[in-house]
Amino acid sequence: MEAKNIIEIIERYYPLSLQEEWDKCGLQIGDVHQDITKIMISLNADLPSLEEAISKNCQMLITHHPFLLDPIVNIDKDSLMGQFIYKAIENHIIVYSSHTALDNVSMNRWLIEELGVHDLQVGEQTGICQIATLNTPMAMDTFLDHVQQTYHLEHFKYAGEVDMIKKVAICGGSGAGFIDQGMDSNIPLCA
Repeated sequence: MEAKNIIEIIERYYPLSLQEEWDKCGLQIGDVHQDITKIMISLNADLPSLEEAISKNCQMLITHHPFLLDPIVNIDKDSLMGQFIYKAIENHIIVYSSHTALDNVSMNRWLIEELGVHDLQVGEQTGICQIATLNTPMAMDTFLDHVQQTYHLEHFKYAGEVDMIKKVAICGGSGAGFIDQGMDSNIPLCA
């Protein structure tokens, strides 16, 4: 299958029109007409992920976070950006990232549903922040243990304290802009 066919499938579910205006989702590097028989999926587009894709004979690396988020000033093979670009091109690896297009459609819904919730609501226009009611209200300590176990976290930070948690909001990634929304409604935010 050609890379363009895989990209069409991804964008059918996670259209680029849904990415945040500052984001750079989509094709990062490569020839969309290249045949793909093996794909690697990674959180980050970085050298270790690219090297693993190469070592496993993948022709495509699909990532959540984009590699080319900032404008390119130059392509210096001695820089990390230059090394990544050269290595991807030399090894014929297509690099594609979904980032906020995926976040706005599914990511935070998947995350909040893992907590055991109902009455799911979109927290703001784009869909990144999700708000829901816990199926079983919990004391603060119980809820913190539940979060830690659900997401397999060794450590995490939280702020504030309430007696019982009934409603939660979640925003994976940079959710600082939604903190006021949680504070205004006494909803714990997991970010």
